[in-house]
Amino acid sequence: MIRTLWGVLAILLCGFSCGLVTAADSPAARARGVEFHRAWDSPLRAKLDRTPLRSALEQLCSARKIGFVIDRRLDPDTELACELLDQPLSEFLPTVLGSVQADVVVIGNSLVIGPQEPQHWLRTLTAIQRSDQHAHPGTAAITAERARLIDLRWPALSEPRQLIVDLAKRGKIQITGTELIPYDQWGEGDLIGVTSGEALTVLASQYDLQLKWTSATTAELVPLETPVACTKSLTITTARRDAARIQFPELTWESLGNAVRVSGRVEEIEGLERWLKGGSSSRPRSPAKSTWRTREYTLKVVDTPVLTLLQELQKQGFPVKYDEAALKNSGITATSKLDLDVQSVTANELISQICLPFGWESEATESGIVIHAPKR
Repeated sequence: MIRTLWGVLAILLCGFSCGLVTAADSPAARARGVEFHRAWDSPLRAKLDRTPLRSALEQLCSARKIGFVIDRRLDPDTELACELLDQPLSEFLPTVLGSVQADVVVIGNSLVIGPQEPQHWLRTLTAIQRSDQHAHPGTAAITAERARLIDLRWPALSEPRQLIVDLAKRGKIQITGTELIPYDQWGEGDLIGVTSGEALTVLASQYDLQLKWTSATTAELVPLETPVACTKSLTITTARRDAARIQFPELTWESLGNAVRVSGRVEEIEGLERWLKGGSSSRPRSPAKSTWRTREYTLKVVDTPVLTLLQELQKQGFPVKYDEAALKNSGITATSKLDLDVQSVTANELISQICLPFGWESEATESGIVIHAPKR
């Protein structure tokens, strides 16, 4: 995951700026509607032999004209290795991504690939923003604009804050909270057949932000707090309620006379609806528990600002936590640099090697590794 870190940092620091373009500017048309679902669900053959994630997705999706987005928290150079024989892409891709603690979610007519835990909530976040919209009705023209499906394509090195500002302007939305998005540059991506609200949700969620509508034409980005849940009222006979509760224990239930109100993730509610109609009772996949304690890491950096390195580790999903002010109080500056070359080490060993030159200490907790810096 970390081995190409300095190459990523070099891109982040190069200062190049790109804007938002539409899919109409792309020479390759993307599948949508029936064509998209046929491409997503039909069998294919492929072999990945230590293939980088972005290259693998281009190999699997481009021939089928499927648009995709790689979450900023995933390393696009993560290698995938497997062989696919006559298996639908919709079954194969979640399996191979699971081997690197990633997952795929369909939003509109695009695939969004990201770390498992954030992906767990993404569809629910898009559903919540739709409910927020409905709670703030506008004119017929505004309602039509909010429901309009758009295609987005952005080139490599685009700045996400500017993407969001441009997208909001295009959708006639006055948006606040964009200052919460730090300067960054992304790889190219496609979002096909989505509403402006869905697109803003996908973009903002990569910084743990949630889109909240405050009126028919205004919205704000706020820090995301999980778990999140959407709500739906369903008619379920008394005789089936106990069985439904057992089948879907992650849902919250509230009796409303002859009906019930259930709250939870979109996938859980959809599973319940299928079960009530006599369909598959299979429940949605849950994200696998983090394996950072048992994974091995390789990292080589030369003359790299240590704070920039720690920020990039966090961005790529490494579970390191620290108080930047406390680190600076220990005697370092924003330009304090580090040379490091480690191979196949544990997370604890990696952070210990980063801490050593600066006299810091590290502590492993249930959720990650915390850096402590004594004052000087």
